[in-house]
Amino acid sequence: MEEDVVGVPIAHDKPNKKRRRNKKGSNNKGTSPPLKISFSDRIPSFDTDLFPLLLASASRDGSNPTAQPLLRRLLRRIRRWLLRSSQPVPPSLLSLFPLLLSTSSDFVVELSVELVGVASLKSVDQNKAITSDTAVVKALIRLLTSGTRQTARAVLTALMDLSVTPFARDRLREAGTVHKLLYMLCQEMSQDLELDMSQINKLLVLILDMAVLLINTSNIDFSDKISQALVQKVLPLLSKIQKRCSTYRKISYMQSQVHEVSETIFRISVGIPRPNFSSEELRSYIFGRKESDFKDFLLNFWEKSPVLIKKGSKNFQKSDSIFGSLVNYVNPKTTDSIIDSILQYSVSCPAIVSDELDINQFLNEMKGFLGSPLIYNQDIRIVKTEGQSNKKEEHFPFVDKCKEAFNNGYSIALKGMEFRSDQIAPFSLALSELFGLPSIGVNLYLSPHAAQGLARHYDDHCVLVWQITGCKSWSILKDPKPVMPRLYESLDNSFASDKAKKTEIVLKEGDILYIPRGYFHEAHTVMDTSGPHTSDCSLHLTFAIEVERPFEEEAMAEFSLFKSSFCKGAVYEDACSSFGLLLEKYRKARRPYMNGMLSLHRKF
Repeated sequence: MEEDVVGVPIAHDKPNKKRRRNKKGSNNKGTSPPLKISFSDRIPSFDTDLFPLLLASASRDGSNPTAQPLLRRLLRRIRRWLLRSSQPVPPSLLSLFPLLLSTSSDFVVELSVELVGVASLKSVDQNKAITSDTAVVKALIRLLTSGTRQTARAVLTALMDLSVTPFARDRLREAGTVHKLLYMLCQEMSQDLELDMSQINKLLVLILDMAVLLINTSNIDFSDKISQALVQKVLPLLSKIQKRCSTYRKISYMQSQVHEVSETIFRISVGIPRPNFSSEELRSYIFGRKESDFKDFLLNFWEKSPVLIKKGSKNFQKSDSIFGSLVNYVNPKTTDSIIDSILQYSVSCPAIVSDELDINQFLNEMKGFLGSPLIYNQDIRIVKTEGQSNKKEEHFPFVDKCKEAFNNGYSIALKGMEFRSDQIAPFSLALSELFGLPSIGVNLYLSPHAAQGLARHYDDHCVLVWQITGCKSWSILKDPKPVMPRLYESLDNSFASDKAKKTEIVLKEGDILYIPRGYFHEAHTVMDTSGPHTSDCSLHLTFAIEVERPFEEEAMAEFSLFKSSFCKGAVYEDACSSFGLLLEKYRKARRPYMNGMLSLHRKF
């Protein structure tokens, strides 16, 4: 077997064809013996013997009919040598890559592309040398769409080889590779809209794997450089792939997994502009047109007493620009359609801690998790409460059997709705601005007819309850806990008594109820007998307003003394300015998280 030798021509290249013997006396002056060049001794043999041949044949591949066959033979032997040898690639060969990648023969181009990939895996230094050559990078990106599908597959394979180093990935992103890949993804899926599982679209798989790799290893700020028009075209396609990712991966040997595609969707969505309305608009809608109406609520009811803030109009219209957007989130025709509308595309929303100011850190911690199914207790609870006295909650921790549980009297409680619904998110943002908070969490509760979900309890935060569809009766104890609960402290429901005085409030569609922290409450579904109703079941949202005083009453005196001494050494305005900066940093980190999670739940 020939070892590390390039021979031109090679006597055994075409063993099945008989060579013509020269007749006696024929003119053999133009024939030279086979040229043998060995790579095994020293690199100079390449520079002095092979480099001139490569340069000459590559330069004349369009004008000389023997140039392309010669190029093919040389490149085959170089590829063999690169795969076998541990020596570095000669710099003179690296310098020829731009010329080789621009030849007119598809076969020569594909061989040259393969050489680029093999050479890039030799060492980190050679990888850097190749990707630092702008002409090589531009040629590879150009070949993605200017050559044949087979050439494009070869280029994508070489790009995967190049992308083993962070430097190479940065260079490819800077050169516009991601934009080209996303454009190719749109083009390829326009021909494969149904993602036919009976056929393996290798080009689509390679495009996806390469795009996922470059996007998921970038800084989150890179997403801002992708045009929004392209993002809007790509998101539905990635969503379709995400939902069929597991099956598609098994059939087509796709490297990207569902959580990696989910991370890509998350990343390119962080800068999407989303519809919103102002806090003033929501304040006027809920509390009244006058600014003093909101102040009256804070003075008279905040942490003092439950109150029915807004009562739904008898002439209520679903086209209402505010409330109508919430109703449109669900399909209230049947209970099955409601469950489908809120759960069909739901994935787990991992918690982002309150002091997390860097979304990149969050994404690094969540590697391999985004796009995971709903997790019981973290994302969803399926619960019912029955009995006349000593009522206890009964849980049903089987998320995939929600409809069966619902038909058996269980309520569905879904957390983090501000990250799951484009219609609910604007309410969370507007309320957080109105109350001066970093964020406001939203939970959804869906209960069947004549059912109670959670047992009697109190919350460690104030709550706004907004009835979306159906009707629900609330029972609230008039006397709260003796000491207001602190945020995140352990809850103690032993203070609740069946003999305590209660306030009964029935919520109908459009009604909003305020419940202060520390007030025991429970609710069950009832029929609205006063007029037409849209559903026998009940669906309401709860907005968690996590505001509390820094100290209880007995500690206020000591705090006042400390505040007095503190203010002598610090300017109040400076403290407010620092708090504002911190609040803005937190919101800046939370907004990309919200945008990313909303796209993972979006129904394209």
